[in-house]
Amino acid sequence: MSCALLLVSHGSSDGRVRLALGKLAAQVTAGLNPQEFTPWVRTAVLEPSVDNLILQTCGHALGAYHQGHRVVRVFPLFLLPGVHVKEDVPAAMAAAMAKLPPALKLEIWPHLGAHPQISTLLTKAMAQATCEGWILVAHGSNRSEGNQAVQALAASLAVQVAFWTRKPSLADQVQALEQQGCRRIGILPYVLFGGHLSHGIAALVRELQSQTCATLHLESPLGDQPGLADLILKALKLPSLP
Repeated sequence: MSCALLLVSHGSSDGRVRLALGKLAAQVTAGLNPQEFTPWVRTAVLEPSVDNLILQTCGHALGAYHQGHRVVRVFPLFLLPGVHVKEDVPAAMAAAMAKLPPALKLEIWPHLGAHPQISTLLTKAMAQATCEGWILVAHGSNRSEGNQAVQALAASLAVQVAFWTRKPSLADQVQALEQQGCRRIGILPYVLFGGHLSHGIAALVRELQSQTCATLHLESPLGDQPGLADLILKALKLPSLP
């Protein structure tokens, strides 16, 4: 099988996010079965602009083309079907395609958050801690379908939902669970990497801990959860190591 992978992420000025993205790409590469697939995995980021993503995509895609690949599978590492997934990434890929050889094809796959095994990953994380109530906290989107996707995921997990940029807030949901009698509350950051948002959530949890009698347990971002690389391979329907 001959196919190249391009993992597209938002990107960040936070160096820890760049390191985490590189680590994830290495894990995906290591998980591929070399007997069935020639590993070729690269990353590209939207930050600071769509033009940057176009430039990186063209550079990586041409590199893949010169190594004999004729298809690049583009996998958006986004959790919500927001503006980036619906507009920015498709526009960047269309612009890149116009600059690439006609024999090379870019295939845009459904974004990470659309994969049903995301819930399995979160369920495994929840199983590692004994909590009476859980809250899934996401950034929030300007698109209603993005927020609805988070609400649907929370409902499937039987947990509460909170947003960083809109209501209900994490503070609201912690207070609600405490009023219901929960004495140990788990918090699931619906965040891929440990960047500014992740550290903001952690700082807020520390602040809320000083204001509540309940014990707050904060889980790691999804990028730190075992099994994410394997989930990506399954989402792309690629052969992995047994």
